[in-house]
Amino acid sequence: MKKLSPKELEWVRLFEEINHRPPTTKEMRVAFAKRRKALRKKRGGLSNLSKILITAVIFFLMVALTVLIFQLRESKKELAQSRKVVETKKKQASSSTTSSSSSSSISKKDWEKSSGSSEVYNQERKSKYWNSNKATSLANYMAAWGEKMSQPDYKEISIDLPVYWKGGSELSRDEIIVAGYEYWYGDDNVHRYIFVINSSGQGKVLYSHDSSGSKYTVTETDNRALKEEFDKIVSGEPYPNY
Repeated sequence: MKKLSPKELEWVRLFEEINHRPPTTKEMRVAFAKRRKALRKKRGGLSNLSKILITAVIFFLMVALTVLIFQLRESKKELAQSRKVVETKKKQASSSTTSSSSSSSISKKDWEKSSGSSEVYNQERKSKYWNSNKATSLANYMAAWGEKMSQPDYKEISIDLPVYWKGGSELSRDEIIVAGYEYWYGDDNVHRYIFVINSSGQGKVLYSHDSSGSKYTVTETDNRALKEEFDKIVSGEPYPNY
């Protein structure tokens, strides 16, 4: 069998995550044939799209150049006006220095107060949407879910490495990590799930299969059952659901 492309390898990975088994040769052949057909159809429209994009870029550059020229003219006017008030500003330098020193002191206190408030806010937000009872419910569910998936050894872990989306951006500070679980099979294969809650109390389940490195690269899991149960737990519904 020919070497698989990165896109085809990604499809195989997603298939294994959802079905917990490798795809058959027939399943891969059908899926890849559909993908190639879609790509050919997509390429058919690229030519017109390229022309539209080039036109749009040229238009954007012309607008940007016009704006730049206007800004340069305005800057010259402002510079001329500022020269007229230089002497006045020099006379006020002494009093301005004293005022600036006082303002800097106040600003520093305000920043420290704001920073402290932000930290307290994050703690309050985490305690508002997550607590020990919900953590216990999640642990119970992961144990049962792992057994169901023939993966009985899911372990709770601390997420100590930075988390990045597959596209390259780091996980938003607005999304708080509340739990992590992973299951190792073989020497260097792992299913890892990272559970996060955003500022509005909505949960997400992130999936990573990094077995080494200095960060976790994640995508949002395609496992619907796992996402739905986490949403229930975040909303306060215990597990098991007696």
